[in-house]
Amino acid sequence: MSSTQIIILFLGTPFMAGVLAPFFRGRWLTQVAVWTLALLSTLVVVYVWAGMEAARLELTNIRLVLAASALWSTAGLAGLLVGREAENVRRDAINTREKRKASEIFR
Repeated sequence: MSSTQIIILFLGTPFMAGVLAPFFRGRWLTQVAVWTLALLSTLVVVYVWAGMEAARLELTNIRLVLAASALWSTAGLAGLLVGREAENVRRDAINTREKRKASEIFR
């Protein structure tokens, strides 16, 4: 697994969890499951990355770990903002469709 793939997985999982979570508004158990799945897959990626670093006999820099943690949370927050906006657009589209149906009924 290359470093690029690890970085994409590391930042992609919280972003996708953030995008999916707002679509399950009101279903807290599903939201917890989505975020837990993102966290577990991230831990697997970190384990693989640490194994690659250990195989090269390099020590992991603590600043790199802190920066990666900040990027993970930032990616999750960005995904959450994108997901909320997508959920709002979807809900508005459904409301508009229902209003059209109601106005056609009363014509």
